[in-house]
Amino acid sequence: MATDKTLRGDIAKDIHENGLSFAQAGKKYGIPTSTARYYYTSYVKENGLKSKKKDQVMVKIEKEINIDTLKELSKDQLIDEIIKAKVEVERLKKGYMVKGGGQEKEFITLKKQNSR
Repeated sequence: MATDKTLRGDIAKDIHENGLSFAQAGKKYGIPTSTARYYYTSYVKENGLKSKKKDQVMVKIEKEINIDTLKELSKDQLIDEIIKAKVEVERLKKGYMVKGGGQEKEFITLKKQNSR
């Protein structure tokens, strides 16, 4: 059993250090995506680490924001941008994002599970 726990740790460490997605880790090690996710979250909790998965989402959001553009906006425009960012964060927490707008709006599910 010790080797099983060691393998779990190695898989989780690979995800954490090399930025593998859960799907990539699942393919690489021949395990379901949900198992890779479980190994990773257990590894993070047991070792008192900070999850890099949340950091990757924040880096993506920060890259989309151009500071110079924000400096040129009025107060009302900045408030609108803050509201949009908060809505986007809440959507990401719920596991989806929206692409486009109006009648062209498309909802993209990030989780492969049923939301219920």
